[in-house]
Amino acid sequence: MEVSRSILHEQLKRDKDPIGRIEAAQNLVAKSSQLDIKILSQCLKKESQWGVANRIARALGKIGGEFARDGLLKAVNSADAKIRRGIVEALGEFIGDEKVARALKKISKGDPSYRVEAEAMSSLGRIKAKNSRTFLEGFLDRPSHNDIGRSAIFRALANLEEEKAWETLIKGADYGAARSSRFSAIQGVAKLAGRFEHLKPEAINILKKFARETRGTPSATFRGKLAAIQAMGALEDLSAIPTLRRLAESETDGRLKRRAEETIVRLLESAKKPGEMKLIRSDLDDLLKDNKALRDRLDIIEKQKDAKQKSQKKKG
Repeated sequence: MEVSRSILHEQLKRDKDPIGRIEAAQNLVAKSSQLDIKILSQCLKKESQWGVANRIARALGKIGGEFARDGLLKAVNSADAKIRRGIVEALGEFIGDEKVARALKKISKGDPSYRVEAEAMSSLGRIKAKNSRTFLEGFLDRPSHNDIGRSAIFRALANLEEEKAWETLIKGADYGAARSSRFSAIQGVAKLAGRFEHLKPEAINILKKFARETRGTPSATFRGKLAAIQAMGALEDLSAIPTLRRLAESETDGRLKRRAEETIVRLLESAKKPGEMKLIRSDLDDLLKDNKALRDRLDIIEKQKDAKQKSQKKKG
């Protein structure tokens, strides 16, 4: 049974049960109107429970468009760090939006919470913000708990898909680099190699070396080996199978043995897929961009419609 929008608005505003408010926010995403976005934005600013606020922010992120973006930006200075982090994460949905990029850079430069700073830097990569690579690299030496800031930077650099970030990611991925952020750097190496075909042979050789690493204690090499196994699977290169097979046969850590075996199976299965299947990802990316452009055009039409109605009321 479809619930009317007015009931969902009241549920979002007044339901004492947090789950009820979350459900209302989620149900307002599909076929959302300007009024729906306005109600969501107002409730986001007033919401005190971070879990509910983050779901409202996520709903606005999914809706997209200028109105939803502005609703998120108006609430991004919340006193609650968990709410700020959720809003910043939702802003990562607005690909190519310069207004969002400026806000995220400002937050990245300094927030009372290092988790919010890390989320802002990660979102910069997700929106593929222009001229962000050197900006992000400038914060690589900033300390944070468990290196979550540096990990976020490596993820962002990978999502920006700029070849100039290659050396930075290689350095962060190498044995001896910060252990907590090394996993993200290795994943970034795989992502860039997937984007730039000529980098793939170098990436595969580096990942094989990481997977065979014998220096240090097992705990010191575990994350690097695990990341290398996953990265080789992501690159879908059959030349990695012999290395993975040796790892599965000789590794004493059961977790690494299992991941290596699973990756071998996945690589063999991917080799059987037709080439057309591998184009689905790029087609989906194009569809998302088209959807964002359509939403922006609808926002402009809504603004023109409102301006026309106000003008007619004044004349009347």
